[in-house]
Amino acid sequence: MSGPSAGVLFATAAAPSWRVTLGEIIDLVGSKGDGNSIWVKTTRPIGGSYEGIGRHFLADVAYDSEWPWAEGGWPTEVEETPAAFFERTFGLIPDKGITLAAMPNNPEDHRILGELAICVAERLGGIIDMLGLIVPRGVSFEEWQGAPWSVVRARIEAFTASMPGKAVAVPSEGGWEAWPSHAVDPEFLRAWMRHPEFHMIK
Repeated sequence: MSGPSAGVLFATAAAPSWRVTLGEIIDLVGSKGDGNSIWVKTTRPIGGSYEGIGRHFLADVAYDSEWPWAEGGWPTEVEETPAAFFERTFGLIPDKGITLAAMPNNPEDHRILGELAICVAERLGGIIDMLGLIVPRGVSFEEWQGAPWSVVRARIEAFTASMPGKAVAVPSEGGWEAWPSHAVDPEFLRAWMRHPEFHMIK
């Protein structure tokens, strides 16, 4: 069963050697496997806490210049363009992204993923796409199932605002009444990783 995943969004103009940087990070934490596979044996060299057997992850260059709103993916009800939205919220216009995914789904895999995402984002001057919405674990799916974003927004924003750093809800293709996804900066993800309810999104 596959585990959680996250994306790192960045501007290639600010990180022209991003492929080299990503390769250096992989060498620090473990080794490259076949295809997009990487095996993470330690995150200590990048400021993390894991050291042990190799954990299977994927690192995939998944997005390009119009990520992720090509083919009409950006909701028409949002007046800002994707570029304007991200420039206003993060001071960044991303044109490239890297998806990081854990193959196992154990607690250490969630933590390794968070540590990898922070490292890649900081070295490339980017932000982290959580690929989903950060919801407190104490909230049951049944409680929220079918509820529009306008109903749950205040509670989720209060939860994310309780931590340092920035977490911004990014609208989905279905518009604001569909559930958005969180984009966060490294400071926020570090704080979230210290929270007792920490989890990456599967």
